[in-house]
Amino acid sequence: MTPVKLNNPFVTSGYVSPDYFCDRAQETQHLLEAIDSSRNLALISIRRMGKTGLLKHIQYLISDQFKNREVIYIDLLPTQSAKDFLSFLGNA
Repeated sequence: MTPVKLNNPFVTSGYVSPDYFCDRAQETQHLLEAIDSSRNLALISIRRMGKTGLLKHIQYLISDQFKNREVIYIDLLPTQSAKDFLSFLGNA
């Protein structure tokens, strides 16, 4: 895969590529092992600690390494009911 080159190395929004993803190697490995062994887990933290970035990083790695796996990302914050959840899931 060709590395992404940016003029500004300080990305403040969105996920670009592993080249711009700092640290979190231990957390990344832990999540990949859990996914590989079909274990459930919960990712819990206060706001703005990089949970979404970590998940986008995992999504990138999985889509690059495992062509037979599909990753669906859903932000549950705006959901207020089971109906909302099912709607978001269906649209994803």
